[in-house]
Amino acid sequence: MRIIFKKGQQHIFLKSIKEKNNLTFNELALFCQKNRRTVNGWYLEESSMPHDITIKLAKRYSIKLPTNIKIKADFWSTRKAGKLGGIVSYKKYGNPGTTKGRKLGGFHSLTTHQKLNTKFKTRKKVILPKKNEKLSELVGILLGDGSISQYQIGITLNSQTDAKYGAWMSKFISKLFNVSVKKTIRKKNTLQLTIAGINIVEYLLKLELKRGSKIRNQISIPNWIKREDKFAKACLRGLIDTDGCIYIDKHKYKNKTYKNICLDFTSYSKPLLNTTYELLSSLELSPKKYKKGVKIRKEINVKKYFNIIGTHNDKHLKKYTNFFKNKP
Repeated sequence: MRIIFKKGQQHIFLKSIKEKNNLTFNELALFCQKNRRTVNGWYLEESSMPHDITIKLAKRYSIKLPTNIKIKADFWSTRKAGKLGGIVSYKKYGNPGTTKGRKLGGFHSLTTHQKLNTKFKTRKKVILPKKNEKLSELVGILLGDGSISQYQIGITLNSQTDAKYGAWMSKFISKLFNVSVKKTIRKKNTLQLTIAGINIVEYLLKLELKRGSKIRNQISIPNWIKREDKFAKACLRGLIDTDGCIYIDKHKYKNKTYKNICLDFTSYSKPLLNTTYELLSSLELSPKKYKKGVKIRKEINVKKYFNIIGTHNDKHLKKYTNFFKNKP
């Protein structure tokens, strides 16, 4: 289904979201799980917006939709436009089924991009690393706080508590793929890391990751990681560094307060939750599974986790070292 705005209202709707929340087109595209050019087309009112994305944007950023919008089925205008476009294209380039026709069409497209300065880009030359521990850790990071859209990947962290971890991660990913990582600090203490590149996205999909909602897709740790012990440990580190936490459990017994260090990981993906539990169990860390998470409660097992898996997140390391430093 598509939302049909009155002329000018769709542009105002998206402009309000961008300006009030200080968002770039790339960040808006990442939220919508669409590429930047599609979102830019909506902004310029070159095409109508999908119903589900429009409603999602309105709710997320508290922007009221106009009362005079219309809802129409997908492809409602395609038949008419397609017929006219086909006639024009045939007159310009001849039969698109021939090599000559395709070559003329492609050449004309590149010329148009250059004239209009659309910033059209060819694929970047990047490093696509072989399956190793570093790549496994990145997979864990993406399964935790990451997202994959059509042309880029994004990682969302807390700009206050994860500042050092975000700086480490930016260098880690930049070196891994030989790419630049864009860092954006948004409102509500949010640090957004964005890595653009269709080559990287396609490579990650081949590694058993998925585009879109992790909950809807019910993602899990890829099989190639589960089969290799050192890959599994690295993936768990990335996963728990992003979506896990270290906390101090306090309880009283006979008027005396006891403190215990615990590790907790939560997820709404059952396959990911089950696989995480199985891998932690295989490492003899005695995890406990509950409805939406996995815990390691015993001090001896938390120590073992930090010894054999470790962390790159300064926030987790500080809580761990401070607990034992201040322990009576």
